[in-house]
This record gives sequence, C-alpha cells and structure tokens, in this order.
Amino acid sequence: MMKRFLLAALLLCLPLAGWAEEPLAQTDVGPVRGQAIGRGALFRAIPYAMPPLGERRWKPPEPVAHWVEPREATKIGPPCLQADFGWNAKEAASGSEDCLTLDIRTPDFRESAKLPVMVWFHGGSNRAGAGNGYTTSSIILHGVVLVTVQYRLGVFGFLTHPALTAESAHHASGDYGLLDQIAALHWVQANIAHFGGNPANVTIFGQSAGAQDVSLLMLSPLAKGLFAKAIEESGTPGFGWPFHSLAENEGRAAGTPLDELRKMPGDKLLALQDKFQPSPVTDGWVIPKDPQDLRPAQVPLIIGSNHREEPLEGDIGEVIANAFGKNARQMRGAYNVAEADDLATDINYRCPAQMVARRHTAPVWLYEFNMGPKVGHSSELPYVFGQGSAMQNYWVNFARTGDPNGVGLPNWPLFTASKTGSYLDFTDAGPIAKSNLRVAICKLLPRL
Repeated sequence: MMKRFLLAALLLCLPLAGWAEEPLAQTDVGPVRGQAIGRGALFRAIPYAMPPLGERRWKPPEPVAHWVEPREATKIGPPCLQADFGWNAKEAASGSEDCLTLDIRTPDFRESAKLPVMVWFHGGSNRAGAGNGYTTSSIILHGVVLVTVQYRLGVFGFLTHPALTAESAHHASGDYGLLDQIAALHWVQANIAHFGGNPANVTIFGQSAGAQDVSLLMLSPLAKGLFAKAIEESGTPGFGWPFHSLAENEGRAAGTPLDELRKMPGDKLLALQDKFQPSPVTDGWVIPKDPQDLRPAQVPLIIGSNHREEPLEGDIGEVIANAFGKNARQMRGAYNVAEADDLATDINYRCPAQMVARRHTAPVWLYEFNMGPKVGHSSELPYVFGQGSAMQNYWVNFARTGDPNGVGLPNWPLFTASKTGSYLDFTDAGPIAKSNLRVAICKLLPRL
C-alpha cells in the first residue's frame, strides 16, 4: 500500500513529457508563470495585495498594481517578518514585511477541472510561522487545489493604537492580519478557476492560531460568502478566554507616536512586541462584537483538538480558580500534578471546541486526535499533510462534499448539542466513534 502511494506521489512530481513551456495562468492583475509538476502545477509567492510598507504599514491591504509581462512564480517567497522563538528560527531569519503572497498547488491545471479548493492558514500564535512548505503535501493526490497564505504577524498584523483607530474610516485598528486573510480569499474567488479550482467550493482550514483565525473569519461580516466550509484544528476565538476589546489593547501602544512607529525599522518594532501584546481584537469592523455575541457563518464545520496540547502554565490551584470561577470548589482534586496538561487542554482547547460546536447550527463534526507515541500541539499536522491517512481522507471528503464520511472509512457521526455529544477519536487502532468527551467538566466552565 505504502509503495503504491509513494509511486503515485513520485509520478505526480515528474514533469509531463511534451510540455513546451512552464504553465502560464492569467490572473485579474496579470499573468504568472509557475512550475509544471505531473499533470498539475505549482505557483509560488503570487502577490494578493500591495506590500504593506511605509505608509501602508498598519493599513488594510490594498489591491496589487497590474502587470503585463508574465511574472515568475517559481521561487519561495519570504515569510512575514517575525521574532525568533526558537522553533521558527529559519522563518525569522528570512522574514520580510513585503510578504503578502500565496502559493498554489494544483493537480490539474485545466480551467475546466473545477476541483475543490482548500485554503490553509498556518499557526504560530499569530506571531510566527509561514505558509511555505505545505504545497509539497500528498493531500493534492486526492484531487484538491491547495492554497497557502502568508499574512502579517505580531506587531505588524495586530497592533492597536488610538491614532490608527482615529485615521481609520471604520474607526478600527488591530486586525490587519485578518484583513490580509480576507484579501487572499477575495483573490481566490477572483482567480482560482484559472488554476483548476472551483471558487464555489472553497474550504478554509487552519491550526492553532490559524484555526482561531478561521473561527474569526466565520464570524466576520467582511468574509461572508468567501468560503463554503471550514476546519478548525486546535484553535477557537481567544482559546476559550475572554476576547480582547479594542479599548483594552489600545493603551499598550498609546505612549509611542504613530509616525515614530511607522518609521521604525522592523527589528526594533519586534523588540517592542511584548510590550504591545498584539492579538486579534473586537475592533468594531472586522470583528464587530465579542465573538460570543456573533452568529457564525452557517457552513459545514469540522472542529477538534489533540488529546494533550500544551503544558500547563502556572499553579494548578490558581488556574482552576481562574478558569472555573464559582465552580472551582467542585473541581478541587479533579486534576493531580500528573494531569496538569489535561487541565490545560480542557480549558484552552477541548472545551472551547465543544462550545463552538454547540453554538453552530449548520452540520458540525467534532474530533479528538490521539495518535502516535506522544501526542501534543501540532501532532495531527503530519496526518493531515504528510501521509495518506484516514484523517487526510476525511478532510478531503469534507472539502469535496461538505461531509467527511466516505467509502472505506468508519462512520463519523454528526455532533449534536446533546448531553453526550458524538465525536470521532483518531487512535492508533483507527478512528473510533465515541461520545461524552469530558462533557461534565466542560459544563462547569462558566465562560463556556
């Protein structure tokens, strides 16, 4: 089985004999030339907005200027500028503010193909990471067009400032990274048919902060109609904690004049990032109200988390008191020291995912990922992108039809907001349908 899969992947990566030149696609702003791969093509670093430099720093993305001659789209573009957190050292070393680009991998370059489209938003706390690297995924062997997006990060993508709010026609600031993602989705709607994709069948999906962004795009009126389905892997609005308002965040940067910040070199801004604490906010425009007060787009949704995500930060007793509030007394003794990571997963990932699922009135499928020797944050990514796994098959079925179920796969029941809500457990023994995913604990979290 694995040998056949590897052979298929190899054949897909070989250029087709007889191609006279590399594939050329016409976009609404000019032609781009990519790289032929098998029956399809790969296009890298296509700009979907003007570089956010100079006076465009901390402004909504602007349309790209038109060009006439074919633009080469075969070289990897830079990640968006970011601080070095260790795990992202390569991206931090090559980052640039001129980064608003996307990559496209299509298995069938014919415009008549009309394949389902999957648009990926990477994780990294909205402060780090990149969309590069995912277009080598075997997921396109299943007949989907894969798009990955670079969007402004950290202080460049999520800074709030009273002067920015004042100069905005919408009296808003802070959600520039989300506006980048929305601009990329507009680009997909206008152009993806030229790459073999169907603009009426777009699935947005992301992991960690990318999943939070997906959940916020589902709430934003500015993203309405730009996608048909969504997948959230280990991320929800605020990760279950109260969402920041514009007023709460503005004060952190108020002491530094905006003109000074706009002229400041990028590396110096990164050094101030911790002081500003940039993050998505309820800005009154992109996110008009608190996420809990907004109705999400009524599109099919897959949502879930990993069995254990990240280590607990802080004292168990204090975390329980802060998270469970008036119900904290009932939770005393529920977690011992060895179960601290379970507590972190419950309050930041598992229970918030169930809250989102309960509020969703369109079809929703809940999952928990529990595969491999040591499950942690991001453990599911190789199974989504790197292997011909059951998880990948469910994701692709969902992108095609809006239902993850298909031939040869165990049935994944719809989640219902009942007492025991059904979910699918991805285990080493295979996917298993279960119910009652720590429901009793989740119901004691007041904010959910």
